[in-house]
Formats: sequence, structure tokens, C-alpha cells
Amino acid sequence: MTNEIGLQIRQDRIQVGLANTTNRQVTSIVRDDAVIQSSAGMYAENVIRWTPTFRTNVGGRFDQYNFSVNSNLAANSGNTSAEMFSPKLSVIFGPFNQTEYFLNWGQGFHSNDARGTTIAVDPSNTATSVSSVSGLVKTSGYEMGLRTEIIPHLQSSLAIWLLDIGSELVFTGDAGITEASRASRRYGIEWTNRYAPKSWLSFQVDMSLSRARYTEYDIVGDNIPGSVEQVALVSANVMNLGPWSGNLQWRYIGARPLIEDGSVYSSPASLISTGVKYQISPKTSLRLDIFNLLNARVDDISYYYQAQLTPNSLASNGIFTHPAEPRTFRLSLRTTF
Repeated sequence: MTNEIGLQIRQDRIQVGLANTTNRQVTSIVRDDAVIQSSAGMYAENVIRWTPTFRTNVGGRFDQYNFSVNSNLAANSGNTSAEMFSPKLSVIFGPFNQTEYFLNWGQGFHSNDARGTTIAVDPSNTATSVSSVSGLVKTSGYEMGLRTEIIPHLQSSLAIWLLDIGSELVFTGDAGITEASRASRRYGIEWTNRYAPKSWLSFQVDMSLSRARYTEYDIVGDNIPGSVEQVALVSANVMNLGPWSGNLQWRYIGARPLIEDGSVYSSPASLISTGVKYQISPKTSLRLDIFNLLNARVDDISYYYQAQLTPNSLASNGIFTHPAEPRTFRLSLRTTF
């Protein structure tokens, strides 16, 4: 038997705002907020190896969050707090023929935008009242799968999972407000592989397929806008060739629904990146990374909403995107003492 207890403390200080612009020049401020988000988490874990091929892992975690917002709109300033206890349980069988099987269950949470916990009025129309959201939203997750090394030099794992979320968070960009949406369920399958035929060479192949839907009925539909359904990553890694090492990576993100009825999807995105490192000394290294190696024109983020491009034009629905960064070089020097 082994036991572990721990404490985690974190604080984020953020200055975040939203402004109206014309030709990239600020014309007015919609909202401007100084946010302090503090959290402390206590956890305990117990692992018992009952037999050579059976063990359990039982744990729990208590989290306390404090949100402080100082807004240019006094009505949206304030202090709130939230806390939550999250139990965990894992049951592992094996190894049998270099393969083990696992069942996992646990609860957790996602934290909402701190500004949403203190909001009282719509920043774009201060005469309109807005409901605040809870700081923490509970999630419950279930997972079953296996890990195997039965094939020489290959580490592979396969997992089927399901996640229930108390509510999705929706951010309305033009108004600068957040609101809690409907409860949801996400489920899928993940397959990860690492193959190392040589001590200096390895390959990684990861794939994930998932489905995300609201579980509460609404006539507009049950698709969750922006939810990713297909993800893949393939990389080749060269290590310890004298002082040299490097990698080449391909990353794919599939099309995503942009509206609840599923009638509009984003375009898929595919990017290739690479990097090379030179170990100058045991404590110092120089690395060059090239992101978006082929300078692909793809979208990092896509939204579908109504917009009016000029004051005199008619409002219309359309897809609005944030493009991926173009080919980018990063040179870094790292040393340890």
C-alpha cells in the first residue's frame, strides 16, 4: 500500500478587456476588467496492490476557488467563491501477457470565466440585467481500456470514455458576457501509440474520435458549437545522435459544428511543424523550432454568427475565423544551474 497527500496553490492575475474598433483603431471600450483568480486544492490518494495482477487506486480532492473582479462597470465588480469535492476510483487488472486492463471513474469540474461570476449588467447595454454563473461546474467521467507492450518496441493504449458536464459555458464576444448553457454529454475513443525501433528513433501516432451533444432539449438543436470530433497527431523523433536531436510533427483537427442544428461546420485544419536541438554542453542547449512549416492557410478558431460589416449594410449570418499563425521561427537557448 502507498498513500500520498498534497496541496496545490495557484493565483492568476489578468487584465482583460473588450473594445469597439474601426480599422483596428479603438473607438470605445465595452468592458475592462482586472481579474484575480485564486485557488487551493487538497488531495489524498491510496494505492493498494492486492495481488501481483490486481490493484486499486482511490482518491479525493477538495478545491476552493476565489474570484475577484474589478470592472470599469461598478455593477460588474465583486468577489465570489466556490468549492467542490471530487472523488476518484481506478481498478487495474494485469499485466497479463504484457497487457493490463483498467476501469476509471471520477468527478471533477471546469471553472467558469471569473467575470461571469460577478456580472450583473450587459456591458454593451447597461440597462439590461444579466444573470451570473457558478464559478465551478461538476463533471463526471467514466473510462475503460487497456495498455499493452505485447508487440516488441511498441507501447499502445486504447480507451473508451464518457463525460457528463453540468453545463457548457458560452461566451458572447460582441457583448463581452458569459452564460451557462445546457448540460452535455461527450463520449469517444482514443488510441495512442509510441514505437521505438531504435534507441535513437521513435514514432508517435495518436488518434481520437468523439461526439458531443447537449442532453437537455432545445428546438435549436443539440450540437455543441466548436466541439472537436476528430483529432490526430503523427510525429517522428530523433534523439541523442551525438549532440543532435529533432522531430517532425503533423497535427490534424477535424471539422467542427458551428451551430446547434449542425447545418454549418468549420473547415478541418492540418499543420506540420519541426524542430532541431543541439546540446552545446550537459547543461546548455540551442533549439530551432519551425511552426506551420508549409505556411498552410487554415483556421485556428471559427465562429458562426450574425454581423453587420458597415453601418448601412444589412446584418447577415456568416463564418468568422481567426487564422493560424503563418510560418514562424523560434530560436531558444536554454541553460540550467
